[in-house]
Amino acid sequence: MKTREASSRRDFIGTGAKAAAASLTLTAPHFVHAAASDEFKIVLVGAGGRGTGATADSLRVDKRIKLVAIADAFQDRAETSRKLLKERFGPQIDVPDERLFVGLEAYNDALACDADLMIHGTPPGFRPLHYRAAIEAGKHVFMEKPCCVDAGGYRSLLQTNKLADEKNLKVGVGLFRRHMPTYLEAMGRVHDGDIGKIQFMRCYCNMTAWGGGAPHVDGMSELEHQIRNWRVFDWLGGGRLVEAHCHELDVMDWAMQSHPVEVNGMGGRQAIRGLVAKGGRFGTDFDHHIPRIHVCRRHKDV
Repeated sequence: MKTREASSRRDFIGTGAKAAAASLTLTAPHFVHAAASDEFKIVLVGAGGRGTGATADSLRVDKRIKLVAIADAFQDRAETSRKLLKERFGPQIDVPDERLFVGLEAYNDALACDADLMIHGTPPGFRPLHYRAAIEAGKHVFMEKPCCVDAGGYRSLLQTNKLADEKNLKVGVGLFRRHMPTYLEAMGRVHDGDIGKIQFMRCYCNMTAWGGGAPHVDGMSELEHQIRNWRVFDWLGGGRLVEAHCHELDVMDWAMQSHPVEVNGMGGRQAIRGLVAKGGRFGTDFDHHIPRIHVCRRHKDV
């Protein structure tokens, strides 16, 4: 690893996805800086709770990290994020009104700013498009999981990954269990064969109702309603398996050091159905899922 004095502001520890802010949630890349006057500048695209939290994680790493722009689809979200971060980090927040961008195209304005890294916290459905734009703009990227919600988005990600490699840009993703000491130790033992060869795995994720169900506000467009309640609209959030259970499914892949080669599943709307009957709106989300992975082999066996 380079020394602190010898490294530049664009140097990352490891690959950028390996190390992160000093907390167990580990949601943003950890940077190394050169001289005391050197700054590392970040822009936030998607200023909801997760994007704001990931930005706070980054800013805690070093006082020379500066937030220089915020972009969000909605004015209230952008202003609230700036206010909360300013109260906590003071001079590290350099986001005047002219760099507070609002609208569905606002990410382009943020990426045009002089900055090193984009922190991406929008609904997942927007992620492939914004990721591509960030890499084309020459920015390193930290993006929350999941990285996409459909096959088209996945293919786009693979193409953008190649471009990121060509431009020597680093990308981190918020699968935080990959950075937790307990998981790292346990997986090391699994991969060393301490429990023998894995023959069968079962994974559970029990959740309460989340998001959605909000009444349609007078004067609000259908598009705004869905974006603000993105968790229950699958084109934006991907559903519970994609948006939330991806953590646990990732751990299974990690344990096997491979990916499933055959999967099926089923699900439905049981609790939600009763709430919808009472006038709530719950988009396209299911409230229970049963995915079944039939075959999962190591790469060398496939």
